[in-house]
Amino acid sequence: MKEAGYRVYLLYTLAPPEDGNRNFAEVYDDIFTFFTPCGMLHFIEQSEFDIIHSSNAPDLLTNLLLTMDKSVVFDTHDMSSLRGNDSAGEMVMEYVANVYSGGNIYVSDAVAKTAKRKYGLEKKKILTIENLVFEQIEIPMPYDKLSLRDNEIHCVYEGAISDNTENHRYFEEIWKEIAAQGIHVHFYSNSHNGYCRDLDEKSKFFHYEGNLGTYKLIQEMTKYDCGLALFNVTEKNRVHLENATVNKIYEYLNAQLPILISGIKQYKNFIEKYNIGVWHNSNEDIGEQIKQTCQKKVRPNFLQEHRLTMKSVTNNLIEFYEQVVSSK
Repeated sequence: MKEAGYRVYLLYTLAPPEDGNRNFAEVYDDIFTFFTPCGMLHFIEQSEFDIIHSSNAPDLLTNLLLTMDKSVVFDTHDMSSLRGNDSAGEMVMEYVANVYSGGNIYVSDAVAKTAKRKYGLEKKKILTIENLVFEQIEIPMPYDKLSLRDNEIHCVYEGAISDNTENHRYFEEIWKEIAAQGIHVHFYSNSHNGYCRDLDEKSKFFHYEGNLGTYKLIQEMTKYDCGLALFNVTEKNRVHLENATVNKIYEYLNAQLPILISGIKQYKNFIEKYNIGVWHNSNEDIGEQIKQTCQKKVRPNFLQEHRLTMKSVTNNLIEFYEQVVSSK
């Protein structure tokens, strides 16, 4: 939006954006800090902002914003009720935010469909934008594959990791199956660093590589043979996973890596349509599935060619915002 000529501001309550990613600070025309709901609401009420774009989780902030005479867009990147968070208070706040906002954004068609069914949103202004990368990052000189040096397969995972066996990001058991086949698993994560270091020591085929920024990470991942997106599906998280999208999929593709994936059903047709990965079957040999995955090829400009970047949907977002404002 900023590159398209709009002025973009951030209002935050807990921690400055550069704490998570130093590049975020450069996105905004200005950044404002608030410590009380009243202070935030008073500031917005007196402002000349055309749209308040409010992310969910918690939905409380959107509920507060809806008390003012401003156009509010409710952005649902992770619907709380799909995670099993179904207390009465949370359900009411989710209902109010979905129904009474000026327009809704969802992270997948599956989540949008669920919201329409639950809250009767057929007449609402709705936009779906997946967890896309900002733009296709050019890789002038991809690294040589590690497999060329030792003739062994090297997979990579990037993203959050959990030591909770019920969490969808608990990977220890499936990675042990991969290591048992003599296949390396390299992983980059900024969460549970102690557990990551412990995991590194559990097998000579596990390699904790630390944490890197997006641009450097994508360049770094070109040295591997395939990306891993093998989620730990339990009865508790199954519904959430079936409706989710993950940005690591597009980052693997930006690094020209084919993907072995499971758990998130909407990607099954995606990888088969473009022939850029393999859907993991737990009843078949995982080593053979990884070998099949590594044989797939991803074109260097895949994301740009198929309009799978945030930049490619800028006009969709502008049109959506303008519709929300004009209907106020």
